Amino acid sequence: MLQEAIEHDKLRGISQEEYQEIEENFAQFDKNSSGSLEQKELRACLYSLGQELPSSKIQEIMEKYGNDNQIPLSGFKEFMINLIGDSDTIDEILAGWKLINRDDSVAYHEKMDLVMDSGDVEYVEKTAPAVDGGWDYNAWT
Repeated sequence: MLQEAIEHDKLRGISQEEYQEIEENFAQFDKNSSGSLEQKELRACLYSLGQELPSSKIQEIMEKYGNDNQIPLSGFKEFMINLIGDSDTIDEILAGWKLINRDDSVAYHEKMDLVMDSGDVEYVEKTAPAVDGGWDYNAWT
């Protein structure tokens, strides 16, 4: 379970299959097998994924995740994980906890058990600070 959590953190919300697809898409559109995507290759790749972006946005991506007008596989992976991965903000996560616990600032076993897998409930109970017969999800998050 812990190993799965560590691997999931590396993938940041995408599945192993999605990660493999990212690598396959990169290889498919790296037409000259340079190990990097040029701007037109990136544009074609994103278009095939349903992302029709203006040149200015493509250039921003190239500058942020690549160098010398090329984006290497590592930069492409980072971009794609940010694009399709789990990007919940701390406020969104806390809002989820509030919803589960009906606005209570303490997570209780009974409420978590209604909507969470037993392994996840067990993990929270083992790692979150205990308070008032429950667990302090604010401090834990």
